[in-house]
Order: sequence, then C-alpha cells, then structure tokens
Amino acid sequence: IALLVAAQFLCSAYDPRHYLPTEADRAIGDHLLEVLEASPGPIMMPVHGHWARRTGHEPSAHVLAMWDVWRGPDPELAERMRRDYFAFVREHHCDLVILNEPEAQKYMEFLLPDPERIDPSASPEERDRQVALQVISTWDFEPLFEDSVEPDGSIALQRNGRPLFMPVVGLQTRPKQIWRRKR
Repeated sequence: IALLVAAQFLCSAYDPRHYLPTEADRAIGDHLLEVLEASPGPIMMPVHGHWARRTGHEPSAHVLAMWDVWRGPDPELAERMRRDYFAFVREHHCDLVILNEPEAQKYMEFLLPDPERIDPSASPEERDRQVALQVISTWDFEPLFEDSVEPDGSIALQRNGRPLFMPVVGLQTRPKQIWRRKR
C-alpha cells in the first residue's frame, strides 16, 4: 500500500513546496508578530485571533460570530453586542485594531457611530477611505500599516503578481490594515 501511495505521488508530480510560504511571506508575518508583541494594550483582531494569543494577548470576538448576531433575528441583541464592542475599544483602551482583506471596512462598519454615512454604492477603496476617516475621528486611531504603493505604482506587498502573506490554499485573507491608538 505504501508503494502504491508513493507511486501515485510520483505519477502526479506532486510538489508540496508550492504550498510553503516564501521568505518574503515569512518576513512580513514575523514583522506582524513583532508589532503585536510590542503592543502594550488589548488588541482587537476580529480574524486570526490565534495571533493575538500567540503574542500574549487575549483574542477578541471573531467577526463571523459577530456577523451571525448582527444579522440575526434579534435586533436588541445585535445592538447590545455593538455597544459592548464599543465599550471594549473605549474602556479597555484597545491599543491595536487589525483588519483583514478583502473588504476590511466591513469589519469596522458596525463599530462606527454613523455607518449610514458610508456610501454603499462607493468602490471598496472609497468605502475603506470613508470608514478610515470615521475611525480616525471617532476612535483616535492612526493607521500603522496598510497595503502601500511603491513609487512605480506596484503594490508593495506583492511579488511576481502574487500578494505576499496571502495563503496559497484556503480562504484568501490576510491582515490589510493595522490601526494603533494615538499616543
């Protein structure tokens, strides 16, 4: 049986190295972990909470569970969750907020005091900008990291047309924005 399995892999020319992160991916991931470790306060990371725990922080509620409540049949429960999350950010002096792509603004919109001001017909980039302006003015956060653009117009977190720090398999998501409380 072992020989048959080995023959199957040889026949299909299976190369698992394709699924390993590149050195550039590893460098970005290591830098993200350093940023998390250096954070003195709580971190709101609604996706990938295991990174917060890995760096000694408590993970925050996962965005998919929050969306289930937010879109659920009980608007009172959804409003209470929204208030509790506001309180977490304000009262616990949340130091970092890490948002993922795609559509990072969706993670923040239910934390906004006035989400109706966000234009639903705007492009994702414009919605991100509108959310960012509300976040900066409401929560006193500043962007610490966001996908940047090189002088030649290429996206800095890409190499050979492939986004860096993006999983090769599975759900295509990665941290896109890190907001730090202004000091």
